[in-house]
Amino acid sequence: MNLPVQATVLALLCIGVAVIIPSKADVSNDDIADFHYDNKYSTEGVPSYYCHYWNETSAHQLGYFGDYECDSPMSLIEAAVKAMKQLKPDVDFIVWTGDDAPHIPDEMVGEELMTEIIQNLTKVLKYEFPDTQVYPAIANHDYDPSNQLPPYNSPQYDAIAEAWSSWLMDDADAVESLKEAGRYTLKMANGIRLIVPNNNLYYTSNKVTEGMADPAQQFVWLEQTLETAKNDGEKVWILAHIPPGHPERSHSMPWFYPEHNAKYIELIEKYHDIIVGQFYAHHHSDTFKVMYDKNGEPINSMLMAPAVVPWRNQYVIKPEFGANNPGVRLIKFERSTGKLLDIIQYMTNLAEANQQGFTEWVVEYTATEDYGIDDVTTDSLHKLAELMKADDSEQFYKYNLYNSVSYDTSPCDEYCKKLHMCAIANVKIEEYDACMGEISSAQNHSIHAGLLSASLLALVSFIMY
Repeated sequence: MNLPVQATVLALLCIGVAVIIPSKADVSNDDIADFHYDNKYSTEGVPSYYCHYWNETSAHQLGYFGDYECDSPMSLIEAAVKAMKQLKPDVDFIVWTGDDAPHIPDEMVGEELMTEIIQNLTKVLKYEFPDTQVYPAIANHDYDPSNQLPPYNSPQYDAIAEAWSSWLMDDADAVESLKEAGRYTLKMANGIRLIVPNNNLYYTSNKVTEGMADPAQQFVWLEQTLETAKNDGEKVWILAHIPPGHPERSHSMPWFYPEHNAKYIELIEKYHDIIVGQFYAHHHSDTFKVMYDKNGEPINSMLMAPAVVPWRNQYVIKPEFGANNPGVRLIKFERSTGKLLDIIQYMTNLAEANQQGFTEWVVEYTATEDYGIDDVTTDSLHKLAELMKADDSEQFYKYNLYNSVSYDTSPCDEYCKKLHMCAIANVKIEEYDACMGEISSAQNHSIHAGLLSASLLALVSFIMY
């Protein structure tokens, strides 16, 4: 893969510029999400048939690196991982927030294929980064049937733990915890406590855990782990696939069951002073969330990484722009404290890649430069959210473009902006509902006319992500 000269220079400059702090050198990690690998993707596939080959008369001409209507072919995944290696060969570690299987019916997957997909993608990362630490998280499309992750041990959890055991540094407790309930915690090399809860247990599409107050006793486990970290003087990063709160591109249900959303937020609030980073995915889009206390002061924040998969989500406010360009990101942080210093977001224009026969991964944005913020800590993300509120905000204009990894270049109207801002600043369900309540039901109906009813929109959107 040959990067254009300009892209190479930008990558080196963005990665090379560092804030030098004595005895606290800043380092970086890659953040990659939502591969959604489809082993049956075909360049002669039919978009209405999951981009699989049907017959000669219905064959389409789809791109070698994929299509905006489709899940990812291996060619795109390998290009993304190779780009990560070329852009930053000596990355300190990689966080992988999951979602590996395609958006196809469960009967077309099965447990055996699901295990093979995860094993194959694990091998892809290990091949390009044989000596690099990877911290993975299980997602709702890493299990068959999709979304139905159990609160107890299963053969699929065992298979995943076996595939990832070397990445868990052969930590027996972490491996056993992953087998037991799809979660784990360990101390990273820089001394930061990493907590990886199985948030799929709280997902509204998970009917196995519906009605359970504390599936897998995970809230007990999470509080005990946070309390121990606090007593030991540790700083914490939380890594999971599904975040709390709501999606930012549709007015629908929250990701978590209400009682689980409330409890999860309660624990983050209680231990906000030791949590210095939260990393999620699931949206396929590039966004963030800021948490506030009862006095309106910002106390914590969450980063959502955009997807590698370009697959078009039909159940958003602008379904014609529900896709995204593939993206990977580099996060700079302070080694000893875990403080988040910057995000360098890379992208490839999928349409151009298919036309020219190779992918060019370029810097889409650098958070501190393009947003005009000091770093990507909670205070800076709060400042950014405040700047985005203004009419004709330059920061919101950029955010809206970056949200789809520069795929959707259309304007975001008042309602569209409302969706984003309410989701960003209101992770509690009642506060989000109050924020969105200013939009009349008549206006809401008008906006969604021709798509689906609001209730069906929410249901389908959660099944398909």
